[in-house]
Amino acid sequence: MYYYAGHVGSYSNLHETTRDKKGETVRLVEMDLRLTRPLSAELYQHLTGDDEEE
Repeated sequence: MYYYAGHVGSYSNLHETTRDKKGETVRLVEMDLRLTRPLSAELYQHLTGDDEEE
């Protein structure tokens, strides 16, 4: 299942790395992303499984 959470921008920690997957080397780019708008509390609670009301 996929959820569209909105537009994101590259925030920090951009680097290229490699990972071994089943004997194959896979090149990856990793970065921290930041949403341009915060998630609604309802969607955040659904995604994290935190059903407690504040």
